[in-house]
Parts: sequence; C-alpha cells; structure tokens
Amino acid sequence: MRQIKLKPWNDAISDVLKFGFSDESISNLIHQLASLLDSKISTLILFYKSNKPYWPLKRQMSEREWKSLSLPYRDGAYLLDPFYHLSKNGSEGVFSLQDIVPDNFNETQFYHIFYEKIAVHDEMCAIFQLSEDVSAIVSVCRVDTEKNYEAWAFNSFFSCFSILETVIKKWWSIKQQYPLSEATSLGPRLDDALENFGASLLTPREREVARLSLEGHSVKAQALKLRLSTETVKGYKKNIYQKLDITSQAELFNLFIDSLKTYNPENSLDPLSGYL
Repeated sequence: MRQIKLKPWNDAISDVLKFGFSDESISNLIHQLASLLDSKISTLILFYKSNKPYWPLKRQMSEREWKSLSLPYRDGAYLLDPFYHLSKNGSEGVFSLQDIVPDNFNETQFYHIFYEKIAVHDEMCAIFQLSEDVSAIVSVCRVDTEKNYEAWAFNSFFSCFSILETVIKKWWSIKQQYPLSEATSLGPRLDDALENFGASLLTPREREVARLSLEGHSVKAQALKLRLSTETVKGYKKNIYQKLDITSQAELFNLFIDSLKTYNPENSLDPLSGYL
C-alpha cells in the first residue's frame, strides 16, 4: 500500500479545532483531503430537497473547480448525477464513481459535458445527511490522468469519513443562520422533473425508457430492469424520438436540460408541457 503523508491533513483538522468551523478552515480541510488522495479538484455541495444545489465555499474554489460545475449542471443536469441520486435516497458514506454508475454512463451527454470536457477521469464522494431536507457531498476528482482511484485512495477516504462527517455536520449547525434566500432563490423545485419528463406526450413505459436512457443505462440494462426484450426497448426508444421530434441520445439530453429553463411544477409536473 502506498505511504501517505498525513501531517497536512492532521494540521487542517487542528486548524478547525483551533480557529473554529469557518468556511476557510473547512475549505482548507477539503483541499488537504484532495491532496492526500492525489486529486486536483475538490468541492462541497449542498443538495436541497426542494431547490437547486448550493456551493457554500464558492469563494474558496479554484476557477477550474468552479468551471467543472458548469451552468447546465446547476440549472438541472444535476438530476442526472448518480451521486445526487444517492444523496437524495438517504445514503451516507464514501462512494466511487466506477462502482455506482450505469453501464452506459461514459456514453451519455452528462458524462461528455461534466467529466470528459474538463478531463475528469475519476471521482469519489463522501455523502452526509444534514437534515431531512438537506444533504451534502464532498467530492474529489482526478483529472489529466488515466489512473482511476486505487484501493489505497478509497480506503484512505473511508478512514477520513468519520472525522469529515463530524466536522461538516458541526459546520452546518453553525451555518444554519445564513439567509435561506441564498438557497431558495436558486430556482424552482426540480425534484419531480426527471420522473415526469414527457408525461404529456409519452406513455408511462416510454417515460421509464427515456429516464433510464438519460441516466446512462444501455438498452440491454433497460431491458433487464423493465423485464422487456431489447427489441421492445428499441421500439420504445424509436417512439420516444418520433414523439419528441429528435434523432439521438444527445438531443434527448439537450431537450431535457432546455425544458428545465421554463419548468414550473405549479402549472404542470411535465417540463415539456411549458416548453414545446
């Protein structure tokens, strides 16, 4: 197992204890964690049950880190993020991208835009449930390299989890006083957008196929999940493309993201009903 240098990480923990649970000390702790794991990008994201994601440490992030969370992600593409789904479902712990993604994930537009475009090769996240309505992830990414995270890196992240959890939850309890408008002003509720995408045009089964396609499941995987033949799934995909007047997976992704710009669940749960 690779020998890792713990002193910078330990010093960062010491600074949190000495100087309080400030944004600066938390940001430094996450930065040192990333360094410990040979990672170049790191961030803390808060996921709200009824609002868009929020980056409380944006001022401490590098330009590359912030660019990795491009506008389409913040405007709704996060609904296709496998780590978001884990956090939304109440999961806690350390998770590796390679262990949780669908089988066709590397061919999705989500992957091309938010991983390939900025040369992110692999990612790990620690997920924390801060309350019934708020979860947090600490993400570390490797970029500009063909190396996935090794077992030592995952084990090291896992070993740091309990300390990181205590620090993040304590920081959050202090941050409870920041104005809620910072989060709630980020946009309308999007929780149900993916589930109801195409409800006004597609059959229930076609909607399931569309959602699984957007998430990155191959035709074979969709067939297994839905207990259908691959030919039947292909037929549903053909119908979806015809009804939505598109011809590719990339166009399906772009249609979903564009429809979120005018989405108002108070008028209709289907994002397409106010877009097409």
